[in-house]
Amino acid sequence: MNRIDNLLFFKSNLDDTLRNQSGQIAAEVDSIPKDQLLATPEDDIVDHIYSSIKIEPIVLHEDSKEMEQHETKIDVSGYREQYVSVDRGPIYVPGVKVVVSIPYTGNPSLWNLKPNRSQSVFPRSDIRQPNRDGIGYLDIVIELPVDEQREKFRQRLDDELKSIRFYLDSQKSQVEMFNSTAPKNILIAIQARKERLKTQDGIADLL
Repeated sequence: MNRIDNLLFFKSNLDDTLRNQSGQIAAEVDSIPKDQLLATPEDDIVDHIYSSIKIEPIVLHEDSKEMEQHETKIDVSGYREQYVSVDRGPIYVPGVKVVVSIPYTGNPSLWNLKPNRSQSVFPRSDIRQPNRDGIGYLDIVIELPVDEQREKFRQRLDDELKSIRFYLDSQKSQVEMFNSTAPKNILIAIQARKERLKTQDGIADLL
């Protein structure tokens, strides 16, 4: 039975997440004490808030991938053309489990977010969270019967990587658009709050 928890780019929409992130800008600006806001250069405030909301796209470091191989048992009840049986399964035969581990950098939450451009099929992999050095690992697991053609492993790996690259490229364009417009939006929020403060001071003067 296929797992759902290892489907990538499946749980939520990237667009919604980026909109929520943009909505946090005004809240970040409003949380700054009035005196601090007025005394701090706007560029410094922009840099500070931008550093907290900027999203780092995921980058796969395929040149550093590693592979492990293990013996296992494979349920071949789905291979009807090769394994005919009156039993509906599961039917276990000797198999080979290959785990290809690829380092990645970037925000690991992006593995769960679907970009605007998507395909009918989502890739599957296990994700290990980044360590202290900011490096995580993508584990692509391929299990096939031991008598399967060796080329099938390469084909499965290539197909999975091709799909993953498609989603990462799609995400990257959206994330870079968000990152490029965020500083301007932060500045607008700062200036809008300063105008509100001027209005409040004007009312106080009248009273």
